Amino acid sequence: MAKITCGVNAAENASFNDMTIAQVMEQYGQFFNIPNDNLVVLVNDEEVGDMSYIICSDDDVEFVKSAGEKGAARRASAPLKSLKDIRKENVKRRNVRSVR
Repeated sequence: MAKITCGVNAAENASFNDMTIAQVMEQYGQFFNIPNDNLVVLVNDEEVGDMSYIICSDDDVEFVKSAGEKGAARRASAPLKSLKDIRKENVKRRNVRSVR
């Protein structure tokens, strides 16, 4: 079952499987108190910028409101991983689990 977290609000439910991040935000945004601005989405601790990412059954999705640093210059962040790369990593992770 996929797990959705936003701050102290969290739920693990099979109904999140096969939904996009955008669909979760639309249907459960108020319930989870998902912010509309300065939002960072993490899937399995990796930042995802694609709101059409389809949530898999073993995904851990976290909605985080990014905070700025007063007076600090904006830092260059690592490039976002592509959806294809994240899926490859998930397949590898699943294969390792099944071997054990």
